[in-house]
Amino acid sequence: MRKSATFDASHGCSGGVCSWGALVALFFFGWMCFAADRLLLNPMQPLISSTFDVGNAEFGLVMTVFLAVYGLMQIPVGIAADVFGCRRILIVGIVLSGVFTALYSTAESFAMLLALRFCAGFSESCYYGPQYALASRFIPTHRRTLGFSIICCGQPIGIALGLTGASLLAYNLDLGWRIPCAIYGAVTLIAAIAVIRLVPKDNAPREQRAANSQSAQMPYLKRLGLLFKNRTYVALLILGFIDMMVFLMMTTWVPVFLRETKLLNESVLSWLASSITWAAIPAALGWAWVADRFRCRKQLLVILFPIAAGSLCFLKVADGVWATTLALVLYGMTGKLGIDAILTSLIADAAPDNLRSSAFGFYNAVSMTGATFSPVIHGMLRDATGCWDASFTLSVSLLLIGAFALLAIFLKEKVESEASRASHEAKVPNAVEACSRTEGH
Repeated sequence: MRKSATFDASHGCSGGVCSWGALVALFFFGWMCFAADRLLLNPMQPLISSTFDVGNAEFGLVMTVFLAVYGLMQIPVGIAADVFGCRRILIVGIVLSGVFTALYSTAESFAMLLALRFCAGFSESCYYGPQYALASRFIPTHRRTLGFSIICCGQPIGIALGLTGASLLAYNLDLGWRIPCAIYGAVTLIAAIAVIRLVPKDNAPREQRAANSQSAQMPYLKRLGLLFKNRTYVALLILGFIDMMVFLMMTTWVPVFLRETKLLNESVLSWLASSITWAAIPAALGWAWVADRFRCRKQLLVILFPIAAGSLCFLKVADGVWATTLALVLYGMTGKLGIDAILTSLIADAAPDNLRSSAFGFYNAVSMTGATFSPVIHGMLRDATGCWDASFTLSVSLLLIGAFALLAIFLKEKVESEASRASHEAKVPNAVEACSRTEGH
């Protein structure tokens, strides 16, 4: 009879066939599947538009509908995972995502395709909060940022597989747009089977179960209120919003900026745009190792945010392809994709175990709000001013504001910690002196 996996927060698996490394690999694979499913239809737009006789504006709803429900459902899904169990919600989300992705291939009308995208957006919303809550529970604390970083790397790889893989299947192999949908859905269902097999049932470390049972009697809203009284957590929500605002400006409008101001041709623009993603992967792993090795997550963010702001300033004045590439690579290393694991690790540090899914849900919802408004805001600034100076100024200002806010909180916590330690040290001699007087009598 196979033993069930028993996890330990410090050493991983202690008596089963799984380890925390296996969970990291599994969640990496899950993110890769979800990112691929999310962008699967984009490269096949001409085929889908021809099938249903729709234009570019109508096809844009394919992504808009998905992102809208995905963002809106982050908070209720995070709460549901804390109430009913992260594993249960995670499995439901992955299974439904695989099913709805495969069902794209059966759509008989564009309205049916949009309905399936709506359902897929809901199912994918069940992944972010529960997955990171489980990962933060079972990855050792001193390896958490590195583990999160490896998990995050699944997204850019999945994006590449979604865009290039679907194009290869649909055009190069002449399979049309329906068969790739069925293939990608089947691969996601394989990830669901792996989650069912590997993710343990309610097997939190003993000290976390004890803490959960002690706080279970406290009403959920009261526990949530205590979370929002945590200065660090509120600052991380703001940083997530800022980071996503700037990232969407870079991915949405920088190609247009480069085309208008640098006069670069399309072949150069394509690899310049991708340099942000590919530079972020090794940088994210490197920053994660530094953050865990020297226990300096907040300090590292205070340094990286201004560097990201500097990369935008450099991009604005860069002259020539190589200088522009250097600026984009520098942003890729220090922007959202490069530091995402540090931010999520700090979320896990700030939130108690029985509120982590909710904490991640609120964080992702706030970040998606930034993603929703960023393209519109920067587009309006461009139309109102006739140039890109206002967009760059806003982005740089936001990054610097985030860095200074985190620095202020970090310094305040350091002062409070030193004051608390000094108070404790003062109480110890007094207690010893009182004990000596008692013994003397």
